[in-house]
Amino acid sequence: MSLKIDKSKDHGFPKDEDAWLRAVLDMISVALNERQGLEAQWARNIAYYFGFQHLLYDPMTRYIQVDIGRSDAYIINRISSFVEQRVAKLSRSKPTLAVIPDKTDPVTIKAADISEKLLRHLWKVNDKDEKLEDAILFAVLSGSAFKKVLWDSEAGDGIRDDLDEDGNITFSEDGRMQSHVYHMGEITNAVRDCFQILVPPGVRKLEKSEWVTDRQAMNVEEIRAKHKDFNIDKALKSPTVNTRFEKFVASLGINAPYGYGGSGFAGVERSGNRSGCKDFETMVVNEMWLKPNSVYKDGIQIAVCGNQLLLFDKWPFDHKKYPFIKIDEHTNPYGFYGISTVSRLIPIQRHYNESRTQIAKNKRLMANGKWWAPLGSGLSEESLTDEEGEVVQSNGNMARPEQMAIAPLPNYVIQDLQQDVLDIRDVGGERSVDQQPFSGLTAGVAIETMAELADIGLGPSIKNIERGCINEGKIELLFANEFYTDQRTIGVIGDHIGELSQLIFKNTDLAYQTDVTLQMEAGFGQSKSGVRQTLINFWDRRIVYDPDTFLKAYATGNIDVLLRQKDPAMAVVLEDIELMKQGGQPPVSPFDNHVVYIRVLSEFIQTPEFRRLSPNIQMMFSQVLQAHLQAMQPVQEPEQNQAAVNTPYGQQVTVGEGS
Repeated sequence: MSLKIDKSKDHGFPKDEDAWLRAVLDMISVALNERQGLEAQWARNIAYYFGFQHLLYDPMTRYIQVDIGRSDAYIINRISSFVEQRVAKLSRSKPTLAVIPDKTDPVTIKAADISEKLLRHLWKVNDKDEKLEDAILFAVLSGSAFKKVLWDSEAGDGIRDDLDEDGNITFSEDGRMQSHVYHMGEITNAVRDCFQILVPPGVRKLEKSEWVTDRQAMNVEEIRAKHKDFNIDKALKSPTVNTRFEKFVASLGINAPYGYGGSGFAGVERSGNRSGCKDFETMVVNEMWLKPNSVYKDGIQIAVCGNQLLLFDKWPFDHKKYPFIKIDEHTNPYGFYGISTVSRLIPIQRHYNESRTQIAKNKRLMANGKWWAPLGSGLSEESLTDEEGEVVQSNGNMARPEQMAIAPLPNYVIQDLQQDVLDIRDVGGERSVDQQPFSGLTAGVAIETMAELADIGLGPSIKNIERGCINEGKIELLFANEFYTDQRTIGVIGDHIGELSQLIFKNTDLAYQTDVTLQMEAGFGQSKSGVRQTLINFWDRRIVYDPDTFLKAYATGNIDVLLRQKDPAMAVVLEDIELMKQGGQPPVSPFDNHVVYIRVLSEFIQTPEFRRLSPNIQMMFSQVLQAHLQAMQPVQEPEQNQAAVNTPYGQQVTVGEGS
């Protein structure tokens, strides 16, 4: 193990490897037992989403399975359409991240700009659009989803070298010189669902947890590549397997959703080698992260597979934050995992299925034509066909056969079915907007207003997603500031169409700028019609005056294009302010934007930072401000002596003053 175990008696941590192994397995076992009820609910939600809406649960064995005996059941899966619509609304607009500099000097502003461009680059290369959709789907189904951000030393661009790690030249079996590829490392991003992330019982906040465990299903080759000391024979003696609910959820993706093909039951325990080959085995590796504490100040990273301790080391980075980000659909104030809307919809879906089944049964019983014929009338079943001109014979001494009237279902049955649909929309927060827009609005603005009113209930969920993206961006920048020791090159798309440049930087250029925020509630979806109508209003009122910027914003329907316009005059003023803080006096040029100078300098003079400056520098600020004020004054020409007008001898003098 890389980390030395503290064997002193001043703490209650385990004192050897075996004790640590037992402690980790006990903590994981207790946490799994405590959350079995939650796992049952998650499995139920996922089963309803897939269309398996008739389940059997044995409270004694805690097994769950699909009831394949319900062949007469009628199912209209409204939960799947609700989930897909909810995911589409929550993921239709990706958050636009921005980095705020903590100082106003040009170096810090440039570092924040590079950090912001790096976040956009990582969003693209790590396929974070797709991963965000996966995370939102997990959150909608089970209440929470997790993102894991780590530094992978084996990822990133590769550098080819003729020397190995020891600086020696190596040759292949045929005598050719071998070349070696060394990777620069890169920030990686992965998605985890609720089943994979484990915390101690009673924890409510991720940052307050004493430990977090990542449960990963890995095959033998993956485990060997990551942990060199892995012993498969030892691990197979007491393998770590998925819980019964994890197995059940895994089986749902294999069986046919509506045909219930196969047993539909994955609650069996492991028996023997499933694959027939040990190298093809898949086992659960529990990766536990213990928070830094007074004994282990750098934290502990532990990996366990079966009864084997694979890893015992300090955290592989300097910052003290968990590499996990939690995203909730609805925040649970009394628990760790979030609340899923699907859990609230299941009782309504069950009642809806029962009503549809009742209607279908009544249709089969009553919809086909039925005849009333007295016993002894001699009317046979073959007497009534659909032939033209058919002659129906019966006993004349008996009453004539009559077709029975079909009784329709009571109105309250249909109304009850319609009420279930309204309840699903109401409980799920998918309310329709009946209020008409205000008079005087254009069509685009009216559409935008209706969309905002319809989605107002999604505000807390969108906020949770945005907070998760902000925290994820901060962790990514922390890794970049620590591990980007070599020069990196990223492509940057310019403001104009077709404009592409390369940005070369390293961690020192980032200047530890990690204050990530969002631009203008970017997670809320916007109607392009409403945005374009707003842009036209801006153009008519001359708020936007650059035709190229207006056309680009109008074509994309993205108003953020206007916000990214650069203000060179403001940049010059900020540079001069930093120069004066250091004791240098900038020149006052007639080409300066004096209006911007006067406004920014006047605001800075009223700040506490200005009051902390030395009196000489304060005097310099006052002089520069006065110079710009004077530059704004109109130039006055010298007054002409009216006595010299139209005289050939120049200016006249007053009598008594001499010539």
